Amino acid sequence: VTGQLLESTNPHELAVGLIAATGRRPHEILARGQFKAIEGEEYKLTFEGQGKKRGEKPAVTISTLYPASYLIKCLSKLRQDESCKSL
Repeated sequence: VTGQLLESTNPHELAVGLIAATGRRPHEILARGQFKAIEGEEYKLTFEGQGKKRGEKPAVTISTLYPASYLIKCLSKLRQDESCKSL
């Protein structure tokens, strides 16, 4: 199901797919979070923008259900969608 959501052209479904694949909160996916690939770690990302750490900018390593490069592309696609800007 997560794979289908990540491939969806519906931005709401794509957002849910990213939430499921990364374990991040909705507002982290839609607005605050930033992902960076970790060299040599296909299923791990560096994540910044943790919702409960406002004012702080800790970077944490998270494990993912899909390759990091794919999830970074999905997040970029989501953030470029005009209908998500209001969210």
